[in-house]
Amino acid sequence: MTDKIFPQTDETVEMLFAHAKCVAFNPLAAKKPYCLYQTARHNAQTPCRVVFRSVALPMDNGDFVLFDDGTLLHQWNVSPQALEGFKQIAAAAGYPVSSVSGGFRLPPEGYGYSFMDRLNQYAAEKYVNEASVAFEPLPPLKEFIAELFADGNICLTAAKGEDADAECRQYLALMSDGRFLVSEDYADRYGVRDYRKVENFCRSPRKHVFRRREYVPQSYIDALYRQAAEYSWFLPAEAAVSQPTPTMVVPAAEAEKMEQFIRGLLANGNKCLSVVCPSEHLFYSPEDRKYALFADGRLVVAAGANSQWWQLKDLEDEMRRIFPALDIKTEPVPDYYIPEIYRCLLKTQKSAGQIYREMLKQKARKLKKILGIAHYEALELAARITGWKNWREVLTIDEGHARMVINSEKQKKKMAAEMNYDQLQYEYKKYLKR
Repeated sequence: MTDKIFPQTDETVEMLFAHAKCVAFNPLAAKKPYCLYQTARHNAQTPCRVVFRSVALPMDNGDFVLFDDGTLLHQWNVSPQALEGFKQIAAAAGYPVSSVSGGFRLPPEGYGYSFMDRLNQYAAEKYVNEASVAFEPLPPLKEFIAELFADGNICLTAAKGEDADAECRQYLALMSDGRFLVSEDYADRYGVRDYRKVENFCRSPRKHVFRRREYVPQSYIDALYRQAAEYSWFLPAEAAVSQPTPTMVVPAAEAEKMEQFIRGLLANGNKCLSVVCPSEHLFYSPEDRKYALFADGRLVVAAGANSQWWQLKDLEDEMRRIFPALDIKTEPVPDYYIPEIYRCLLKTQKSAGQIYREMLKQKARKLKKILGIAHYEALELAARITGWKNWREVLTIDEGHARMVINSEKQKKKMAAEMNYDQLQYEYKKYLKR
């Protein structure tokens, strides 16, 4: 039940923080706290867990913001299940929710990403600083596992009735109290294919509550699932494998109509701006929102559930923020148009995969010059530094994955500029420590 709806303005943000302390938010929502965290974690010599001393409930995303007077604001696209889960977690932490603000659709009662992002950024800038970020050594394995399963806590990624990719058990685990554990092997290696599954698991569907992720050795993840197998709620991995989605057959008349639409869309060299995800937020990628944005302002969106105007508002607002000069006009189309649009684009402009490989080749050229090695050796080294097994594996990257790793490269470049260090030298030193 929603108690009160606040206007989504800067004045509301200032009012909320003036009257109460924020106790649950994403502590890494602002750039400075994120840079402090990354620098400190990379400098840690042993496996450690991060403690945010100034945050009672550090969250992994911006879905929930809770104040110590019991006021809770939530993003529109969380599920009722996640909302109830967060209430339980907050109560267990000593901060019971007394009023809920936000609904499950955008206007008139739901809060979009941009407003929740402002709340989280404000809180991160206000409460998180160098003194409040601490690193504690991980407890011994047996003690750590016993702590995880205390008080009836269960592992959602291995429980009956929970729809989770069984392959995720290799490198992550989500507990019912919101603790989110990720193998250190996949912490920053964006080239590793499985890293994308970690990110996708966090974003969709939004039926779980994720507290700030904890990076642990792979042995801790393995031990967690061995212990989970002892409980009655455990679901064996082989029984959790999802069935493949059936292939859709498009009638000939509809296929011809789609072909005509795409020909008109791509006429006169109309460039697609979302081949590389223009947003810094990965959940605005075409894989998640199923859209294509063009230089003439046409925003083509899949006409499934996402065609509802209140669900498209966040996407439209984000694209207008990034491209203020564009006169953006939304055009709903059948869902199957979007992948075909991107397939046809491969013939007319550089793909995300080509752009990503060019970025790695630039790294290889610098490595060749710095280390005095052959060109093919530099390519192999550039691939391994980024997390790939070898250069040949880079050649197999799909478009969705390429968009994600290009985005991560842009973020790393920004952080290097802000922290005033050479990105390639930093990555090479990290690689040598593996």
